[in-house]
Amino acid sequence: MPRDINDTFTTEKNRQENTPIWCYHIYVPEATDIYLTEWDTDIVYPTVGGHTYLKFPLKHEGISKNILGETDSVKVTMSNVDRSIGAILLSKGGLVDYKVDITLVFENLLDDADANITETFWIETSNISETVSVFILTTRLDLYQLKLPGRVQHRDCCGWTFKKEGCYLTTSPGVYAAPAGFLNAGVECDHTVNGSTGCVYHANSGRFGSYPGIPHRAFFIV
Repeated sequence: MPRDINDTFTTEKNRQENTPIWCYHIYVPEATDIYLTEWDTDIVYPTVGGHTYLKFPLKHEGISKNILGETDSVKVTMSNVDRSIGAILLSKGGLVDYKVDITLVFENLLDDADANITETFWIETSNISETVSVFILTTRLDLYQLKLPGRVQHRDCCGWTFKKEGCYLTTSPGVYAAPAGFLNAGVECDHTVNGSTGCVYHANSGRFGSYPGIPHRAFFIV
């Protein structure tokens, strides 16, 4: 998405020498948000009324772009030597689906709340070992909010209304007929493929209204 970039930030970015600082804000709605920085000391940004970002051994890499040239995903590696991040991951399902802001600021512009670039991501997968915690962050493009075609797509839950369009055949506007071989029409479907009253139970798995190929998000311990 096109963004307005502060002129002061742009001028500093284009200097031959500058001092960039990366800041990370992990949103934890049910607890305390996490503020970390790659910098060699704690910083407050913005200087007046801002948040304190704690010095922490971490880095990001592997930035990928989508077809529009926008940042699509990024890999973040954090130290887990003191087990602090690992403990949070274990207690909160790997932080999967948690929101993360990555902000680029410059050392001499910390007093300017607008002189930054911030990208928003969500944690797609994470894993921990004895020494590091690794996160794969992805964006949620507007595309994911569209109904394609005309409805939300799920991995395991059929989106059709039982015995209506998609589940049944449309014979005329608002009139539906069971496909050949349909069974147990008097029992409500549970909207799964293999559930106790799912598509297989109704002999209608060929019309399952979802996409099992959509990948899982996951948390791994290695």
